[in-house]
Amino acid sequence: MFPLSFPLRILKRNAQQSDTVLDPFCGRGTTCFAARLLGLQSMGVDSSPVAAAITASKLVNTTPEEILCEAHSILMRQCARAVPDGEFWQWAYHPEVLNALCRFREAF
Repeated sequence: MFPLSFPLRILKRNAQQSDTVLDPFCGRGTTCFAARLLGLQSMGVDSSPVAAAITASKLVNTTPEEILCEAHSILMRQCARAVPDGEFWQWAYHPEVLNALCRFREAF
């Protein structure tokens, strides 16, 4: 684990705009993210599915508007199929909030 400034400094100093950055042990994807910030192509590989998911989430191309639109779409769907029941859930969440959280969970 290292700060973003580390790969940024190395890539700024050594990479050409036409280069592709390969990170064979990408972990959290910091090097691939640094490459993206500098306009470089990158490819990251890791044996850990968790690391791959973290890297993918860092590199997704989206806008706040697209995220809000998707969230609105999820919330406009019918009620969640499975909503936990019991005293804890009644105390912890308003029924509408719990249903919305469950719809988000089911969407992903």
